[in-house]
Amino acid sequence: ERIAKIVQSLMSICSPGDKAFEKLSLEGCLETVLTISRSQLNASGIALETNLEEKLPVIFGQRQQVEQLTLNLINNAAYALNDKYPGADPEKRLHISASKVVENKKTTVRLEICDFGKGITKAHIGKIFDPFFTTKPAGSGTGLGLGLCYEIVKHHGGEIRVESEEGRFTRVTVDLPAA
Repeated sequence: ERIAKIVQSLMSICSPGDKAFEKLSLEGCLETVLTISRSQLNASGIALETNLEEKLPVIFGQRQQVEQLTLNLINNAAYALNDKYPGADPEKRLHISASKVVENKKTTVRLEICDFGKGITKAHIGKIFDPFFTTKPAGSGTGLGLGLCYEIVKHHGGEIRVESEEGRFTRVTVDLPAA
């Protein structure tokens, strides 16, 4: 079942022509994903902080893929937090923000997901988007999540960047063009 889900996700991203792009609200996509994730975050003792700018521009994309992108990023952040803080801790925080950015006459919607977990080593940060690269123990990850995120963002004409300091935080920034 797990392999079938992975293959299905890969096929949906590799077959971008199957689903039409539509105007989407990033807030709506986030709301859907947080509905799924919120109880697990709460059960893990992760404090969720959100800062979503009002009246964000719509983006042009595939809803399922944008939701998959945000779900993967939130799940990775939760894993890092749970790895660093197996129990309750006031620093076990996940911050999600979304804002409108205008640079060089180009408007984008910026999504930032920042966790204060274990961070990523300098030796690994250049490999995180490589397919099948993972630092998780066997059975805990496939090494496909961030590679899929990268492909989704590129397919939507956007950019993804990761900033991390080992032992302190990881911030993933996704810029998607406004419709």
